[in-house]
Amino acid sequence: MGKDEEFEARISALEGEVAMLRRVEEEIPALRRETVEAVRNASAAQVLAQAADRDAADVRVVLRGQQRLLNALRETQVEQGQQISEQGRQIDSLRSEMRAGFAEVRSELREAFTKVNLGMSQIVALLAAKEREEGAPDSAAE
Repeated sequence: MGKDEEFEARISALEGEVAMLRRVEEEIPALRRETVEAVRNASAAQVLAQAADRDAADVRVVLRGQQRLLNALRETQVEQGQQISEQGRQIDSLRSEMRAGFAEVRSELREAFTKVNLGMSQIVALLAAKEREEGAPDSAAE
């Protein structure tokens, strides 16, 4: 290979490299625009990520509050359940006392009515005897 051919090959290679550099140079403004757009998108994504993080923190706070509320409600329900059970026991006790009292009153009433009936029978017997006594002289007078 001669000097001319070698020189021609080098010039061809340089021209190819220059053409490639020109194409790259033409692409630089578009690449800059894309880079600026990518930076903007990254900034927007970072802002969104921060907002999402704040939102997630807010949700955690709300969930903790709701959990505390549910726990308090559960405690209240347990306490009320215990109170209802105690009141049920008191009602059962009162019912037993009331039934015993009614049974006692019934027994006393039976006893009293028995005495009244006995007294009435005695009064009737006395009145009948008195009537016979008084009636006997009247029938003798006739």
